[in-house]
Amino acid sequence: MGFLNGKTVIITGGGSGMGLAAAKFMPKEKVIIISGRTVAKLENAVNELKMLGYEAYAFACDTSDRESVRKLAEYAASLGEIKNVINAAGISPAMGSTGDQEKILRINALGTVYVNQEFSKVMAPGSVIVDVSSNSAYIL
Repeated sequence: MGFLNGKTVIITGGGSGMGLAAAKFMPKEKVIIISGRTVAKLENAVNELKMLGYEAYAFACDTSDRESVRKLAEYAASLGEIKNVINAAGISPAMGSTGDQEKILRINALGTVYVNQEFSKVMAPGSVIVDVSSNSAYIL
C-alpha cells in the first residue's frame, strides 16, 4: 500500500479531552478507533463522532498494561492498515489523589513506551505515531 492508502487511526485517551478533539480533526475517510479505560466515555465519544459523519469504534485499553495495549494493536490491525496513532492517554496530578505518582508514571511514561513498541510491530514503514506529552513528571 502507498503512503496515502492507510485508513485506520488509533487515538488513545480518545474518550475525552485532547484525544477526542484530535479525532474531530481527522479526515472523514479515516476509520477511527478510540481507546481509553472508561467504556461509558468511549461509547459517548463514538456516538458523537458518528453523528459528525465518522466511522468510529471504541476499544477499552489501559495503556499502563502492555497486554492491554497489545490487544488494542491487534484489534486495530485486524480492521486494516494502521497509518496513524495518536497517543493522548495520560493523567496529571490534578486528576488524581495525593500519592498517585506511581499511577501517573505507569500511564504517562510506561504507557507511552508500550504504545510505541506494540504499534510499531503492526505498522508499515511510513506510518506515524504521535505522543502527546505533559509536564506531570516535572510537577511530581
